[in-house]
Amino acid sequence: MLWSGGRRTQGNEVTVNIERTSRNSRRISGSIVVNRPIEDVWLTLTDYDRLAKYVPNLTQSKVRPSNDGGIRLWQEGAQKIVGFDFRASVEMFMEEHFGDPENRMAQRKLTFGLLDSRMFNEFDGEWRMQFNSRKQFNTAQGPEYQYTTKLFYMVHIRPKGPVPVLALEWQISNEVPNNLAALKLAAEAVTPEYVEMRRREREQEAAKRFAPPPLVLAGAAAADEREKREANAIAKGGAEAFVAKGNGDEGYGQPEWESDETLEAYLNTMS
Repeated sequence: MLWSGGRRTQGNEVTVNIERTSRNSRRISGSIVVNRPIEDVWLTLTDYDRLAKYVPNLTQSKVRPSNDGGIRLWQEGAQKIVGFDFRASVEMFMEEHFGDPENRMAQRKLTFGLLDSRMFNEFDGEWRMQFNSRKQFNTAQGPEYQYTTKLFYMVHIRPKGPVPVLALEWQISNEVPNNLAALKLAAEAVTPEYVEMRRREREQEAAKRFAPPPLVLAGAAAADEREKREANAIAKGGAEAFVAKGNGDEGYGQPEWESDETLEAYLNTMS
């Protein structure tokens, strides 16, 4: 592999690495230490619909519906490259990985892969959080602990069309430390109330992703309603009866009796 740019340490303590993986592709990575436990960083990073509030140049971030229970995230960014302002959007699938669900200090990882973009042929990577340090404080109520988390980010990019990859490399290598610093500030500013709110939201999000499709629920409700109407029609001896349409669907229509039959006679025979 060829290297372009190498390792750079920014003033905000973000280390950035730039790797040239081919003539028109780059792998850019960075890391920063966050003065919060992994859980707080994780809840901030997975707050997908609110990311645009504190990530620079990210104008929109929205979770889109998925048929497979996965996470589809659409984001739009506004940036300036070689003097030109442009907006680029990407749609990605997100995968959340827990090293040990029972261990709150175990490493967590959020991987992403490109689904659709007019700007990129490749835009894949990961966020990774791991335990960094723990410091004990003695208080009147007993020992308290301050945790720090090492937050890593890596993205592999290959643009489409005439966008100069060197200019894109320079831009993204500057955006990586900005985004990491913004996430650090956001995670360090969370309150216990926010953490509790995010935990409840994630439980609801997981329930929605793995719930039966609405069509199944609607079909079950419709079947129940049909059965009720059929039972009522028979019980009341009404003129309406359940009729199959012949195409696999069922509904209500006029009863198909012979001229010498009546619904009352039919019911009497059945009884």
